[in-house]
Amino acid sequence: MDLEQRVMTLLQQSIDSRTTASEWLPEFISDAADLIAETLLAEGKMFVHGDRTTRKVAAQLHGWMLTSVSQPRPGLPCIHIGEHNSRAIEHTTNELKTFAQPGDVLFITASSNTRSKLHEVIVAAHQYEVTVIALTHENNDDFNALLHDQDILLPIPATVDNDGATVDLMMFIVWAVTDLVEAIIFGPQDE
Repeated sequence: MDLEQRVMTLLQQSIDSRTTASEWLPEFISDAADLIAETLLAEGKMFVHGDRTTRKVAAQLHGWMLTSVSQPRPGLPCIHIGEHNSRAIEHTTNELKTFAQPGDVLFITASSNTRSKLHEVIVAAHQYEVTVIALTHENNDDFNALLHDQDILLPIPATVDNDGATVDLMMFIVWAVTDLVEAIIFGPQDE
């Protein structure tokens, strides 16, 4: 196996997935950033949670919300639920029950192989009148069917068909969302 060629193939897959996403994802990213900024400006909170494959994406989003991606600023109210006990869904839903208020937002990341446990988190969020932003595959029908009209789907194109490429694109999306939230709340950073 030619390792350099393998690296070139992986780079090309990343470029292709971002090119495909760039055709229609900006509107969804803007909508998600607007919702998060509106929630935070109304003194609400953001919760993040990820499934087994995408929990690092959720952790990175949490970290960026607490620090920044493009400008010095205070931390934003963001809670990473299920971070220490991702297998016990009862723990995660209890965190929502304890801390969530109507009008808060849950940003959930999920691979295309979502299990029913993540479904319980969405159902719990809706019970507490928390709006859901779901970053997952567009063809994740069982998962996406749980979303309400006010929720936002950030769809990963079906052509992105492996976990590495999915996480790569998700990392870009959560970085872009955080950058836009910062620009909305604190003003754009001078270039």
